[in-house]
Amino acid sequence: MTDKEAIQHELNEWMQGLDEGNLERIVATCDENLVICNEKSPIGHGKEAVRKKYGPLIEMFDIVSEFEVQHLDVQGDMAILVGHFKNNLTVKASWEKRGGEWRLVLVYRRQEDGSWKMILDMDNNDETK
Repeated sequence: MTDKEAIQHELNEWMQGLDEGNLERIVATCDENLVICNEKSPIGHGKEAVRKKYGPLIEMFDIVSEFEVQHLDVQGDMAILVGHFKNNLTVKASWEKRGGEWRLVLVYRRQEDGSWKMILDMDNNDETK
């Protein structure tokens, strides 16, 4: 598996974890020192920040998500992935539909065992979509 394929695999694991409501599957794709910088949210650090952010979302919503990779560059043991994220949410209690779209910048770092883990999750609005 190439580095780019391995990073895409980690992204797919994250997305499938989100859609399945499997928080620990999401957490497993993250580096211990992950930084989450999402729009209109405080900065979060580490795997516990992932649990704190996504746990309530998984409890409240059924989620169907999509990710379009627009750029993936591997430089040694670091990789930058830029793309467009979209989700469709259904409120579990009321069946109300919600959702949104964002541009994401994800940074991955190669681990000692050769695997790739996310170390930065940053989003913002993308006016082109």
